[in-house]
Amino acid sequence: MKSFSQKIKGSEPVIGTWVISPSVHSLNAICVSGLDFVILDQEHGAITNNDLLPLINTGKANNVACLVRPYSINKESIQHALDQGADGIQVPNVENKEDALKVISFSKYPPLGIRGYSPFVPSSKYLNNGPQWTIKMNNDLITGINIEGIEGIKNIEEILSLEYLDIIFVGLFDLSKAMGIPGKIHDEKVTLKLKEVVKKTKSKNISIGTIATSEGHMKELISIGVNFIVYLTDMNILSDSYINIINSFNSSIND
Repeated sequence: MKSFSQKIKGSEPVIGTWVISPSVHSLNAICVSGLDFVILDQEHGAITNNDLLPLINTGKANNVACLVRPYSINKESIQHALDQGADGIQVPNVENKEDALKVISFSKYPPLGIRGYSPFVPSSKYLNNGPQWTIKMNNDLITGINIEGIEGIKNIEEILSLEYLDIIFVGLFDLSKAMGIPGKIHDEKVTLKLKEVVKKTKSKNISIGTIATSEGHMKELISIGVNFIVYLTDMNILSDSYINIINSFNSSIND
């Protein structure tokens, strides 16, 4: 059976969701659904550094990969997430080649990068596993970046020229904001920009992802070549489910 890392590096279709809640109970319920991965969101979510280890362990207990979106392109945030045992990172607001190089450097051990090394952390099970450990981590861990604005799309070819990038994620909501139509992620202008990035990314055999906002939207994204599907967020799905239940209840008692 292929690992999540192997699927990503082979650009195979996978599905996950954004997680903004620090609740391990909520995450456990999500993971038993059979998702391939979750992204623990520290940029927009309520997840602190202290929340990461129990959340990551909950994912691992259910064979669900855990990526972390740190607050920004920050060495300490990226290192902490990976030390806690995250399967990879999904870093926001990458606009150019220099930003992408920083992400790669912060997430890889030498000689590929400058990630700090301590064997006595959760990711290595608190054991000194020797030099082969850093080689394995450099090979296995997922390095993902978010392209979320006009500048990032303009520079996508330079960004894609770099080695060691595993996922390009197009942030449709931020992109729509940058294009002056915030929230209109299905607008033809936004879709054209997405298709442009999909085509260029697939030509480099790198996984391409974005957010799906409905089952129909998910199918549309898959049809244009998106393989890394992030289906909405945990709290949005929870809230919508209860709204639908309440609407059904009110309809039933008013019949």
